Amino acid sequence: MSAVEGEVVHVTGHHADAADAVLDVAERLVPTALVVGRPAAHGGELGAPSLTAVLTERSPCDVVVVVPPARVREPVAA
Repeated sequence: MSAVEGEVVHVTGHHADAADAVLDVAERLVPTALVVGRPAAHGGELGAPSLTAVLTERSPCDVVVVVPPARVREPVAA
């Protein structure tokens, strides 16, 4: 079994900036796969692709999209 590594990338900017940062790390590390969250509504530029969409189009390796469990909303007392 091979060793497993990970890196968390913190980016300030738009989804395209984040995608570029992740792809830069991928070029350096040459990963087997990138693990990202499922796209959600974002407050970025109208019509701009999500980070996940950009990565799935431009990644040099597999992209695994993780769907988080549904949020359970706690009842709020009135």
